[in-house]
Amino acid sequence: MRHRLLILPLLLIICVSAVAQQTQQTPSTDGVVLSVESLFTYRGKPLGPVRWQSDSSGYFALEPSTTKRGSADIVRYAAATGERTVFVAAEKLTPAGATSPLSIEDFDFSEDGQKLLIFTDSADLFAAPWNTTSILLPSGSSTKAA
Repeated sequence: MRHRLLILPLLLIICVSAVAQQTQQTPSTDGVVLSVESLFTYRGKPLGPVRWQSDSSGYFALEPSTTKRGSADIVRYAAATGERTVFVAAEKLTPAGATSPLSIEDFDFSEDGQKLLIFTDSADLFAAPWNTTSILLPSGSSTKAA
């Protein structure tokens, strides 16, 4: 009986050391080392401007264009399904006589969803950024839900 009581703690010690050795040998799969410094110096990728539709059926975001390098598209995501559609392509944001699309810093829609206000090429005026471009959406385009 006494030998059985001694064997139980011995088996427990062997199991614990085997598990500890196994966890020490398992390399990190993501290659990221977590440290106190990394907690305070981490900088995430900025999201950019995001605007919800007035009926909350989806939202608009500014994303790098897949067709025009160095430019941005205004894309719409459906809230219920996550479906992504390009709402205003970078090519449509090229002013007459220009060779490249506008560099968008921010955007917003009018209350009726028919006008798009684009904030671009900011220049400080009285210590506040000031410069906007207004684009009238083509008929049939609207930020209102269909």
